[in-house]
This record gives sequence, structure tokens and C-alpha cells, in this order.
Amino acid sequence: MTFYRTFIQQLEYDGSEYTKGSVVDIYNEFGMGVEVFPFKEKPETKDVAVRDWPDEHGLDTYIPPSGLFLKDYDIDVEVICYGSLSNLHTRISNFLSFITGFNTNGKARLAVYDEHVGQGRKDVRYVSNENTLWYNEDHDDDKIARFTVKFHVDDPKTEVTPSFNVSTGAIAALNWT
Repeated sequence: MTFYRTFIQQLEYDGSEYTKGSVVDIYNEFGMGVEVFPFKEKPETKDVAVRDWPDEHGLDTYIPPSGLFLKDYDIDVEVICYGSLSNLHTRISNFLSFITGFNTNGKARLAVYDEHVGQGRKDVRYVSNENTLWYNEDHDDDKIARFTVKFHVDDPKTEVTPSFNVSTGAIAALNWT
């Protein structure tokens, strides 16, 4: 079975350039994984200006010279956390603090790359989470918490790709052009 990882990097944008935090593998940092981070290859386009003339067939549509623009969108991500019953709450709380930027001075913009879909986006932000948690109630010490986090993708076009550290093979940064 192949195990895919999700990498998240906090971003701070001052209006002209980004300051990037370190890349976090959410499995190594928080003991969490996601089934899939469902980025859309091409989401819906924004509405275009149209006029509907009563004496003509169809619509008079204006498509800008620069082409169609894409709409932002929400995605629901199912997160699974592994650990003991005593540390699940701490792991989940630390994860939510990280993705909301509450662990720093409000760096709520994120760059995210998911190995399973082989895609990433920048300017992703936390919207909400489902507070219903499911725990594995068997008799060993390992428990599972499963919850859903809603993210909003503000930049649906820019693709994020990882760059690797040659000596360690680990992801060193998330980049975009």
C-alpha cells in the first residue's frame, strides 16, 4: 500500500511579496493524514458579461481579451488523526492552530501540496471544521479521530510544486510561478 503525504506551508503576504514559513508534513508534525485533498484541475469560470437582445438568437457574450477567469472554491478535506486517547485532542488542537495561523501572528494563508492528487495551490485558507469526532473504541491504546476541515481556495489557477532537498530527499519548499 502506498502512503501519500500532505504538505502545508504558512504564508505571509505583505501586498507585494510572500514570506514563506517552513514546509510541514502533517503526518510527521501532527500524526495526521488525509484521504485526498480534492483540488480542482479547472474549476468553474467566472460569469461573463452578456446581453440578451429580444430580436436576436442566443446571447451577445463578451469574453475578455485575456480569456476566461476561474472562480474561487471550497473543498472539504477528511482528516484522520492517529494516537492515544490522551494525545488526540492536543494533536487536533495544534493542527487547527497551525492551519488558522493562531500559532503565529495570524499567517492564515497557506500553500498546500498533496502527493495523492499530485497538485497544490497557494492562497488556501481555513474556513471551518466539523466538530463531530469518531474514536476507535477497541481495547488497544491506538485510537483514530476522523473529522472534516473546509478550506477555501482563493487562487484556483496557480499550481504549487514541491522542491526537494538533495541531501535528505525531503521537501524543502513549495514553489509556484
